[in-house]
Amino acid sequence: MISSHPSFLPALQSLHLIIHRDAPLGDQCTDVFVPLLKALPYSDLTIQVDVPRNTTFLQKLLQGVSKEARRLKSFSFQIGDTLEHWNQDAALEEIFLELQFKFLQHITRLTLKLLLQGTTFLPILAALPELQYLQLGTVVDHTEFADRPEPPYELPPTAFSQLKSLVITAGAYKDFLDVSYLLERISSSQIERLELPFKTIPALQSSISTISTRWAGTIIALKLVSRIFPVHSIAFPVFEPLTQCKKLRDVCFWECRLNYSDDQFQQLFESWPDVESLTVRDPKKWPRATCAVLDFVSQRCTKLTDLTLAVNLDTGAPPPPPDGYFPTTSAVTKYNAGYASCTEPRPTFAFLLRTFPNLQTFECEAHKWDAGDMHKVVTGQCVGRIALAVMTGATRR
Repeated sequence: MISSHPSFLPALQSLHLIIHRDAPLGDQCTDVFVPLLKALPYSDLTIQVDVPRNTTFLQKLLQGVSKEARRLKSFSFQIGDTLEHWNQDAALEEIFLELQFKFLQHITRLTLKLLLQGTTFLPILAALPELQYLQLGTVVDHTEFADRPEPPYELPPTAFSQLKSLVITAGAYKDFLDVSYLLERISSSQIERLELPFKTIPALQSSISTISTRWAGTIIALKLVSRIFPVHSIAFPVFEPLTQCKKLRDVCFWECRLNYSDDQFQQLFESWPDVESLTVRDPKKWPRATCAVLDFVSQRCTKLTDLTLAVNLDTGAPPPPPDGYFPTTSAVTKYNAGYASCTEPRPTFAFLLRTFPNLQTFECEAHKWDAGDMHKVVTGQCVGRIALAVMTGATRR
């Protein structure tokens, strides 16, 4: 009915089609979706397919997209995360290669989450003249696919000339592609956001070198995800080049074992005066850094609102000034200490509340406290079982 009366949705901008595994993927279904693609006035299209049993249907659907593609500015194609469809990979690749992404010439945003091997598409994607945002990912997260060889590919000298954001997601055992190789071949000089997985320290070091050399003046958001197994500590010189990236506002190092000293963390953090969100998610339970880093961050990173950083909460806290005056202007509202332990809640809470005067929540070892409960512990208002529950973090997230 909607396809017959598009005036029902005259201002529609975004269309999201979800094709469920139980849907009848045949000509009847095609007769519904293809007229819909033609009739509605969208510029942002997402197609989400859960188990594509019928690649003929997908071919007709994508051909329908291609006929209406001049209007598209954003396109997302995603396949569900079950294993029933792995034998369809070759057929899907043929569909995309047949279309050659010619219908995406005006695309500025593109998301593809589909196949085990996506490098086949990279030369085609690299030539899209207006592409600014690219997200690539696989739905694989299984060891049986970890050793499949990655096919070689070449990119043109002008690859991704307008790109500003690159997000790559992958399963825990198989990176989507060689990230460092890809970064070196991006011709854009205006990269602002990167989210990248890595499975070796040399790949990480090469990627950081490229980022700090080519995009230090433009990058504002950086997420690096460790897929190293077994886990290894990452030496400070690997991350040190990021001190050149002075405009960073959103920084995330996920599952990265950074067993750094107070001085080393301070050297990193003082380089990012505009940082608003800072996450160092370290799987290590007993961190080397102390509360001195938190005191430093509260004074130097005045725009920071969300902080995740494991420190030894029982050491390094400066004594409170005798006059009760606390000069900090920290904007931190959320602090997560990760896997670090809090053995002395009362002095720790007192330190955090004066260091982060706008603090709303504090998390540590899967426990969560709000500022009100922290104040009650510090002032001794919690008694009996309530005090015990709050001080030991008995209230879990």
